[in-house]
Amino acid sequence: MTQKSASNLPSSFGEQLGRNNHTGLGRVDTSILIRQNRMANQVTGWPATGGFMGKTNIDKQAPGNNRWPRLNWSKSHWLHIAFAVAAIGWYILGGMAQSKISGLPSDFQLDQLTYPLSVGQYSVSSESELRARVAGEPVGYPLLLRSEDGSINTLVTTQKLYTAFHGLITRINGLFFLAVSLIVFAPRIDKNPARDLFWACLFYGLAIMIGGVYQPQGEVWPGALMPMMRILSLAVLPTLMLHVGLSFPLRTRILDRSPWLMPTVLLAGLALGGWQFWAWTRWFEGIGDWNAIDIPRRAGGIFLALFVGSGYVGMIYGYQHSEQERGREQAKWLLWGIAMGSVPYVFLYGLPLALGLTPLLPIEVARLFSIVIPISMSLVVIRFRFLDVDIIIRRSLLYVLLASMMVGIYAVIGIFIGHRVEERWPETGPLVPIVATIVAASLFTPTRLGFAQLIDRVFFKIRYDHTQALDVFRGELRGVEDQQQIADSLAAFLVKHLGLSESSVVLQHEEEYFLAGEKRSSKPPQQSLPEGVRIMALPGSTARPAIETEGFSQAWREDQYVLAHTIEAEGNRFGHLVLGRKSTGRSYVAEDLDLLAEASREAAICVHRMNLKQDFVDEVVARHHVEEMNRFRTQFFAQFAHDLRSPLTSINWAARNLLDGVVGEVSPPQVTYLEGIETSARQLVRLVNNLLEATRLESGMPEIEFSQVNLTATVEESVSKLKATAEAKKISLEIQSPGAAQIFGNEEKLLEVIDNLIDNAIRYAPPETRIEVTITTTGDRSSFVVEDRGPGLDPQDIEAIFEPYRQGASSPHSTQQGFGLGLFVVKSWVERMGGEVHAGNREGGGAIFTIDLPTRETGDSQETT
Repeated sequence: MTQKSASNLPSSFGEQLGRNNHTGLGRVDTSILIRQNRMANQVTGWPATGGFMGKTNIDKQAPGNNRWPRLNWSKSHWLHIAFAVAAIGWYILGGMAQSKISGLPSDFQLDQLTYPLSVGQYSVSSESELRARVAGEPVGYPLLLRSEDGSINTLVTTQKLYTAFHGLITRINGLFFLAVSLIVFAPRIDKNPARDLFWACLFYGLAIMIGGVYQPQGEVWPGALMPMMRILSLAVLPTLMLHVGLSFPLRTRILDRSPWLMPTVLLAGLALGGWQFWAWTRWFEGIGDWNAIDIPRRAGGIFLALFVGSGYVGMIYGYQHSEQERGREQAKWLLWGIAMGSVPYVFLYGLPLALGLTPLLPIEVARLFSIVIPISMSLVVIRFRFLDVDIIIRRSLLYVLLASMMVGIYAVIGIFIGHRVEERWPETGPLVPIVATIVAASLFTPTRLGFAQLIDRVFFKIRYDHTQALDVFRGELRGVEDQQQIADSLAAFLVKHLGLSESSVVLQHEEEYFLAGEKRSSKPPQQSLPEGVRIMALPGSTARPAIETEGFSQAWREDQYVLAHTIEAEGNRFGHLVLGRKSTGRSYVAEDLDLLAEASREAAICVHRMNLKQDFVDEVVARHHVEEMNRFRTQFFAQFAHDLRSPLTSINWAARNLLDGVVGEVSPPQVTYLEGIETSARQLVRLVNNLLEATRLESGMPEIEFSQVNLTATVEESVSKLKATAEAKKISLEIQSPGAAQIFGNEEKLLEVIDNLIDNAIRYAPPETRIEVTITTTGDRSSFVVEDRGPGLDPQDIEAIFEPYRQGASSPHSTQQGFGLGLFVVKSWVERMGGEVHAGNREGGGAIFTIDLPTRETGDSQETT
């Protein structure tokens, strides 16, 4: 692996590792949550908001509002479950009422009747009105039919209109619709189109259970509630089905461009329903005419067919334009189920009646087809993960649905047998429904367990085995120690559970590759999947043509590979894997591809966590190494500077004594040499002092004392000390000061600052030029400015020159080189004394350094005693 330099390491690996562990990225049991979040936007393309029934968010409490937050009813799972549970009562009442609907004897000759006709106390004008009046009479009731001209005067006894077979079909239908609403859609009401389908199934099942109950047997109220609920159900269904078609699997633009469409359709349906119910109530009370009912009833049938058909068209459009394979499969099977289940009733029974024609199918057959709707919805949930329901939940749903249906059949059979018993022993009548309910309920658990064993063995064997295998694989990943073990575990897992002939896993972390599989190579791979492509396959190798492409790598083809998949999670790609054909020669089916995706994602999460830990450790080690090197450097430079000061001081002292004639008079040539020795020694002392100061500053601010300092006198002292050095280069030093300027600071450190600035100016100034030192005082601040006529500063280096061990461009007028510490010392001590330092270029050429210091003690001064 390429070694990382400390300067290039990110500074937040520890934070990133902790953040990812906190959010669950480091865990391997977050597959369902990640898949649901991803599929909510990418697979279905549905927006975050819900259907036309309302928004899917919770209304938050406004600032300053002391009321409790309002829970939006359209998102509450429990509220919809409560609606479904409450509807059970209506289902039961509807089933009971339907079993009591009366009809004329099957051998009665209706074609011999002439109208108008008296039926008891009522007068009817058509066969349909006659059937409606008879339906309101009790079963076994003698009814006198008499024409106005007296030609017909017949006494008939009413009998049950619907057969036992019809009742069985109706109850199974209703139970299935109710079970799907309650178990499948209510708990996932926040996902589109679950809300629309919940209400559609609930109302459709209710309409089936109340079907044929056109008038109450007795008083209008509360008996009229039953037909009113049926009319309401059929009035709302068109809107629900239309919205499902326009929002699934692809939300059509018409919903956004015409937000008034759905409310308008709903209001139109409710208006037709209200009209029909108003006309029906007037007719039942003997006020209105039967024809007044017939008009809204026919209009309602046409309205139902029109918008249900429009829903079909919208779903077909969404299916054709959806780019997600799973969404297309879901839409195909859902469309097939809804069409197969509703077309017989809506278009072959209801629409002909609305047009005044003879139905093409009897009502029993039409209702028998309706059961396909909940069956198809259950199939979409089970087979294609509709609403992102997990496999374990989907299996449980199937068990409960089938067991519930069987319990309903048990109850119907029990009641049927009970009626036979009641005919022989009438006193057992009240016990029949109680015993039938208890027996049916007691059989629910063994029935569900029996279905569970059968379905697991037949339908869910592959997925069940894959789920168990993934659990074991997650456990193995928890024990791996490095990326190579992850690659080996993933390759072994896929070979074992997919039955592969060839496989190769490639993981990458920075410049290092980890290879595993049947064709492991020591060389880095030469090809990978294109950016944005997660999976691709050779044509004819899978059950998903959408992922197959002729652009499959030729190199992979030569190595007998047919399928490639990335190893990525949360948008981070960590490698890829390529698979050969299965040993059985079969194609990769959907279950195989799902297992591959899940295993790759689990490995990616583990790799990501391992990379973060490894990078964090590398960062800690690198930082520790840098700290050790800095500590060693500081100690070395401090010792080095300390060891140099003594001999340099001795050299400087000896040169000065010789110049002062301590050992005798010196000749002019000797003076020149001795002055050179003294100047060089003084410069070396200054460099050593800077080095020592820098090491002290880096290890912590040394202690200093602050007091009033004469700035002008300190500048003159520095100029006097460096005058010989300047004159040696034929440079003049000029001081401009209005008087004795004062500052509040440390005299020794101030002298170091001035020495460094003037020495720096001498080094860069050309011969026969001057260096100006200007002192000014304004208010409670004093400043001095050092200007030279040198080459000036590179604008890009102005800030960098104050950093330690950083130097600007070399001076063309001096061969002297420093450590790059002088200006660092200047900036450090000036800021320590509460001042500021600025560098820039002088007009006309040269550099200019400005030092601004306080004249009295301020809060910015950092005095240490």
